[in-house]
Amino acid sequence: MGNDDHMTREHGGEAVASEGQQEQPFVPEEPLLVLEDENLRYYAAFVEGKRTSLPVDDAKTAKFLQGIVARRGYSFATLFAGPAYLAYRKCYLGAVLLIGACISVFFLGAAADTRLFRTLPLIIAGGAFYPLYRYQAQRALRQAQARGLVDSEAIEEFMRRKGGTSALAASVAVVAYALIVTFAVATVLGYRLDIMNAVF
Repeated sequence: MGNDDHMTREHGGEAVASEGQQEQPFVPEEPLLVLEDENLRYYAAFVEGKRTSLPVDDAKTAKFLQGIVARRGYSFATLFAGPAYLAYRKCYLGAVLLIGACISVFFLGAAADTRLFRTLPLIIAGGAFYPLYRYQAQRALRQAQARGLVDSEAIEEFMRRKGGTSALAASVAVVAYALIVTFAVATVLGYRLDIMNAVF
C-alpha cells in the first residue's frame, strides 16, 4: 500500500505539473533557402559566374538568391550606377532600355527643369532589378535545358558562363552613356541658346 500511495503521489505530481505547463503556440519557421534544391543550385552558379581564385562571397550570393526567389528587394547599386551595373550583371537589354529611358526623361526633365523627374528611371530600375535578374536566370536555365543538358554539373557550368559579371560590358555602358549624355546636354544647351538668340 505504501508503495502504491507513493506511486500515486508521483503520478499525481506529474499530472499536476503537466497541467500547470502552458501549451506553447506553434510558430512556423521561416522558409530557408536550401541550396540542395536543384534550381537554387543553378541560380547560385548564375550569380557567382565563372570560378576564379578569389573566394566566393556567400553572403552576397544568398542576398541575390533571396531576391530571385522572393521576387522583391531593392538594388541600390542599380539606383546609383544605373546602366553600368545592369551591364556589369549582364542584363544587357535592361541596360539599353534604361539608357534610352534616362535620355528620354532627360529631355523631358530639361523642358520641365525638374531634377527629381530625371532620376525617375533609376528609381524604378532599382526596384525592377531582382525580377529582371530572376528572368535572366530562368532564361539561362531554359536555354541549358533546350540544349539537352541533363547532367547537373554541365548545367551548372552553363549557368556560370551565362551569369556572373562583366567589367568590360560595364565599361562599354559607361562610355556609351557618357557620350549620349554629352550629346543630349549639348543639344539642350544649343536649343536654349537658339531660343535666347531668337528672343534677344
